[in-house]
Amino acid sequence: MGARELGSSLSILTESRKMKILYAHEDKNSGQVVIQFEPQARTIFRRYGSIRLNFPYVIHVINYRINSFGQYVYRGFYSSAFAVFFSNAPIKSLSDIVFVSPTERGAYVCTPHQYDDKAFESKEELIAFVSGLWWQMTHDVMCPHWSQFTPEEVLKQCWGLSADLRQYVDLRAKLVEDKDV
Repeated sequence: MGARELGSSLSILTESRKMKILYAHEDKNSGQVVIQFEPQARTIFRRYGSIRLNFPYVIHVINYRINSFGQYVYRGFYSSAFAVFFSNAPIKSLSDIVFVSPTERGAYVCTPHQYDDKAFESKEELIAFVSGLWWQMTHDVMCPHWSQFTPEEVLKQCWGLSADLRQYVDLRAKLVEDKDV
């Protein structure tokens, strides 16, 4: 089974939020995709209600496996299936420094376990589901002044723990040229 092309049907599932596929790698049994969301204002849920915040570039690293039926399977937290980062500028290479999202307690996100091993017929469905799930989850907002940041200020913040993106991305991943979804 060779590499599969990633279609553009994601756009219907992303609520007109501009996102771009940056890197992708797939072999016979598994794969990884790196998604970048443009800076935007979003309402997210907290333990005690919701809050509208300006976000910098948000990076999702989604790992999956491919089952014997050719379905794309979200692996869940215990397999380091999903990581979220912030960046103050568009990602240009895997050596770029990113920040662990201040909405999480670490790079890897613990999604609701009823979705572990959930199978999808297409990679687009998997990506849209996992990314959409994160935006809809309840988050800890660990940056007390975040709600006061303007769209310009949000791109100048030191979000805390930083990492080289290569630590989380399969080094066999290839740049996906101009793939807006």
